[in-house]
Amino acid sequence: MDGRKDDHEKLDWSILFEYFTPELEEVVRVLTFGAKKYGRDNWRHVLELQQRYSGALFRHIMPFVSNDEPYDKESGFSHGAHAICNILFKLSDMRRVNETEKERG
Repeated sequence: MDGRKDDHEKLDWSILFEYFTPELEEVVRVLTFGAKKYGRDNWRHVLELQQRYSGALFRHIMPFVSNDEPYDKESGFSHGAHAICNILFKLSDMRRVNETEKERG
């Protein structure tokens, strides 16, 4: 007899790790590089976070998309991994702002 688990409507996190583990590891390496350089949660305290990380995002996206310079000269990691980090910073900040606004009513 097979066991039953009602998880067909839930998020399947295994997809992320099954297909993208090396890419996720590179993103974590970029985050670790940044944490060593600036401090672990420094990104949360950057003034004008959305604007500044949008600028950083495009500075990494452009060479990544054009493939003119696949790796960041300072870190040695993919511009794509750096871009993902910038998107994560922006998404996290957007979520925080939305949650704060909901709390205020």
